[in-house]
Amino acid sequence: MPAANNRRLSVEELCAKYDNEDVHTEHVTALALQLFDLLRARLELPAHDRPLLEAAGRLHDIGYGVSPRRHAELSAEIVLREGLRGFRESQRAYIAAAIPFHASGRKPKQTHPLLERVPDAPRALRLAAILRVADGLDHGHLQDAIIAGMRASKRKIAVRVRSPHLPHNAEAANRKADLWRAVFPVDIQFALLPPKKGARAELIGPGLHVCEAARRLMFRQFRIVTMNVEGALRGEDPEHLHDIRVAIRRLRALLRAFRKPLTGTSAEELDLELKELNNALGTPRDLDVWVEFLRSTKVQRNVARNRRWKTFIAHQQALRRLQLPTVRRHLGGPRFRALRFKLGRFLRTELPRRIEQSPPGLVPAIARSAMRKALRRALKLSAMRKSESPEDLHRLRIALRRVRYFGQFFATLLGPPFPELTERTQAVEQVLGRIHDLDVSIARVQREGPPPPRLLAKHLRQRRDKAVVKLARLWQRFDDREMQADARRRLKA
Repeated sequence: MPAANNRRLSVEELCAKYDNEDVHTEHVTALALQLFDLLRARLELPAHDRPLLEAAGRLHDIGYGVSPRRHAELSAEIVLREGLRGFRESQRAYIAAAIPFHASGRKPKQTHPLLERVPDAPRALRLAAILRVADGLDHGHLQDAIIAGMRASKRKIAVRVRSPHLPHNAEAANRKADLWRAVFPVDIQFALLPPKKGARAELIGPGLHVCEAARRLMFRQFRIVTMNVEGALRGEDPEHLHDIRVAIRRLRALLRAFRKPLTGTSAEELDLELKELNNALGTPRDLDVWVEFLRSTKVQRNVARNRRWKTFIAHQQALRRLQLPTVRRHLGGPRFRALRFKLGRFLRTELPRRIEQSPPGLVPAIARSAMRKALRRALKLSAMRKSESPEDLHRLRIALRRVRYFGQFFATLLGPPFPELTERTQAVEQVLGRIHDLDVSIARVQREGPPPPRLLAKHLRQRRDKAVVKLARLWQRFDDREMQADARRRLKA
């Protein structure tokens, strides 16, 4: 940790010294002050607490670059040790006391050593409660949550929130309202509003710094991973594991798209670790798809009465249950925790530092380059669509998936005809995914466990034949000459 400075630093200087994630803390501060201003009279908050809340909001994460695990405590320690220009010692004590409670893992106990340094502990806790819910509203670190309205009654304050890119922000704010309920006499609830009709909130735009665009796009995927870990560890709903694997694939696609501006960061190392993790989670996910298919109405109707069926499906379900320890080992073990902290440090420290130190760059140029390479590769592999090899078809599917991802990430930057091209790409990719799942299933019934009903193997082959016919039809739409020529022209611009 840097040594103490004899000269008191300002809020801005402290943020710069500790590589603070300013875009996040400034948004959290704005939300906290909005809540303070709207509710000051209702909650009888003194006006002179506003600058204390503002300073606590700006500084609540400055310790993250020193230690992600202890950043809340360290942020408070830094405020006390470094001093803070413009604030008396007694005011700094209140600012520091409000900071540790914002962390998600901290339970809302109304005790802390820093509270003993202030004469009015409930006052510090009220500041902490406001900061805690505001931090929850930017849980995704995307700065997309806004307070759209508020209604207050004697018992409850209902806050209406819009958060188009990560609706989970409202849920996070409700979860972090536990301290609020402990220190204020009135409850608070955050309700998510649907997007406005016709309004399209964009996560990135053409004028954004390249590294800030990368930070926003990647942080969204990172949050999807972390939000689904607990559910995947329980193993009750297969969608949690599915969402984790999709988010990891998207993260890796973004790391490659922004490879050039991210040279010299930990991006390449993270890409390799994410690849290993996703490969390890592949078998459990394949079994999820397989068991879900076996439970489908059409399969049940065709083969459920067969004498072999009960034994066969029981074995397949047992195989999936045996994979749960694998999932728990990879998502609940020390390697994943270390990877999670590396990703957090990369997104919250490395990228903000790169934004400060490097020229802005052009996000549209990155978008065009990534899409141009992905589209070229997909078209180069086009002959594989007629291959009988599952490996060839899967390679083509992966290439098309990248085209789709970039079309979705950079939709507003690329413009027409890419929304239509992305839609057609997704249709082809989905059929290839179905063929891949069927290929895996056919191989599984041939080599594993008790023999399946003959009708099941026949049903799998019939579905695959139909998917191959559909693939030929959808490929013609994707490979439309006029649309592809227009796409190439625009990517060269």
